Amino acid sequence: MKRGNKTQPAWNPAPCHWWGLAIALIVGSLPHLARLPVPLTLIWLAMIGWRVARGLKNQPPPAALVKFAVIALSLVLLVMSYGSLVGREPGTAMLVLMGALKMFELQQRRDAYVVIFLAIFLTAVSGLFHQSLLAMVYALLACWLIIAIWQSIAFPKPATAWRALLASTGKWLLQAIPLMLVLFILFPRIPGPLWRLPGDAHSGMTGLSGQMEPGTISNLAQSDAVAFRVKFLGDAPPPSQRYWRGPSFELTNGKRWWHRDSINNLPINATPPQVIPSGSGVKYSVLLEAHNQRWLFMLDMPGHNQPLGHQQPTLDWQLDYDLHNRIQYEATSWIDYKIKSEDTNTLAYNTSVPYPISHRMKALIGEWQQQANRTEDIVKSALRFFNQEPFFYTLTPPLLGDDPADEFLFETRQGFCEHYASSFTLLMRAAGIPARVVTGYQGGELNAFDDYLIVRQADAHAWAEVWLPEQGWVRVDPTAAVAPERIERSIDLGLQRRGEPVNFVLDETTALLRSWRQAQLAWDAVNHRWNQWVIGYGPDRQQTFLRNLGFPDVSWRGLTIAMTLVFGVFVALLAWWLLRRQTLETDAALRLYQQFCRKLERIGLARRADEGPLDYLARIEQARPDLATRSRRITQLYTAHRYGRGQNQVQLAQLKRAVADFRPRAA
Repeated sequence: MKRGNKTQPAWNPAPCHWWGLAIALIVGSLPHLARLPVPLTLIWLAMIGWRVARGLKNQPPPAALVKFAVIALSLVLLVMSYGSLVGREPGTAMLVLMGALKMFELQQRRDAYVVIFLAIFLTAVSGLFHQSLLAMVYALLACWLIIAIWQSIAFPKPATAWRALLASTGKWLLQAIPLMLVLFILFPRIPGPLWRLPGDAHSGMTGLSGQMEPGTISNLAQSDAVAFRVKFLGDAPPPSQRYWRGPSFELTNGKRWWHRDSINNLPINATPPQVIPSGSGVKYSVLLEAHNQRWLFMLDMPGHNQPLGHQQPTLDWQLDYDLHNRIQYEATSWIDYKIKSEDTNTLAYNTSVPYPISHRMKALIGEWQQQANRTEDIVKSALRFFNQEPFFYTLTPPLLGDDPADEFLFETRQGFCEHYASSFTLLMRAAGIPARVVTGYQGGELNAFDDYLIVRQADAHAWAEVWLPEQGWVRVDPTAAVAPERIERSIDLGLQRRGEPVNFVLDETTALLRSWRQAQLAWDAVNHRWNQWVIGYGPDRQQTFLRNLGFPDVSWRGLTIAMTLVFGVFVALLAWWLLRRQTLETDAALRLYQQFCRKLERIGLARRADEGPLDYLARIEQARPDLATRSRRITQLYTAHRYGRGQNQVQLAQLKRAVADFRPRAA
């Protein structure tokens, strides 16, 4: 290949280099292949496999027309799969294909360097999708292997030298750890991200949304992903009181429910009612996973004075922005409470029904009203109806028609918590009792390894609130009347069958199952610490940590000065250690050679002051031919170690053995 007036010599990689490049691309792309569409994965494998097969036979890369056709096919498949070339998902897929395309056209050493760079870059890009401890360990191991492959291409060595390559690369990475820790601890943190992520960067996040309809909660409850973790500052409340309040819904068309934020200028109160707590509050800290919504989840009922976000008139808490990153906040809630008063327009709005209720619902409500002396009696009658009639709790209920409440209450009688909460709320409203639907999470699993509560998406739940004149808003959970186990136990996702009642997690009965569950909780505790101290190491935690270490100034200026000083001291110590090590190794070779000279001096062959090692060797070979072979070996090792490229520990060890075995006798 010509470039200007220079001609670059052809590069003929060894078979191990072809395999090494393929392994580097596979290792770098592996975290992304599970998300790549099948056609793109197949063309990616075909490009790498074809080029490696041709390279092992010393054949040139494919012709330009073939490369153009492959590039065009890749772009077409990319656009067909994602509909765009812009975004996190299509951008990552394009990078994966670029690595294979560069491998496809590889013919010069610089092309191999580009492949190595893309493999490392793809490893870094995986951090946009996964930030767990396991993902970090994989990224470090991948970088270790990829850099070793780069080293083998840049400094070719025999195939048997792979252990030495991995050892030297491991030393480089270990030497970089102190610098990495300094940067991580002292680099100034900013509240937001350094750059704006693409619009699809948060599309895979799951959580409760601002609306609810049949299937919303049941679909979410089939995910075992962690929603948040809670650290109580005292004893944890019992499972029956672990209701984690999220968005509340007052607006409905009979099938779908919305938060009041969905409609502007509602004629209802815009400030939350006063909560009058009873007893001592429950204090806790929440590590909330990103869910692409604004909700903050707090134990029911949170007070007004919380450090983060703002309280809605429906008593749930929101941020001013969609949550795209994990956050931690502290809160205080009360288990026993009353609501002092509520806006009359709000109460009237929460008694509205979207359409005339069915005759069967009217008859049922009329029966309850005839038997009731107080409002509470109607609520109890509704719960008794759910408990005594043949309802059952299932994740896969049948579809409902135009009047879902009537069909559910009198025909299908199969549903998940959103079915029971929404139908109960409509019954209460039709009876003239203000009611609304509340969604959030219920329960959680205590992890004894680090004494915190794990709340998963499988714990997503919906319940109702009714307004009772003497108590205010009161939580009513109709699901508990149908499946009381739901309040004490989590759903067992591994035992669910379509159309069957929900199965709940039971205590493990065998030692193997108990050990496996304990191992899972131990690993979650490790990940919890990782999330707190590494992923969650933001501005607040950085300032707290550095103040505890005694740093007087944790401003940008102070952190920059501290980081510069630590870097300077570290670099100075590293330079001193390297120079001292080189000097010691050089002096060690010189001492061994002087020991060799003293042995010859004792038999009458003393080295002259003006005599170099090679001249001295020539005189030894002439005077004592019987010592020539061993003397030449010692001299070669000494000159190679002292005057060659770099220091070689193997040569030094060989020189030490050769001098020790050298025992000349007088002629």
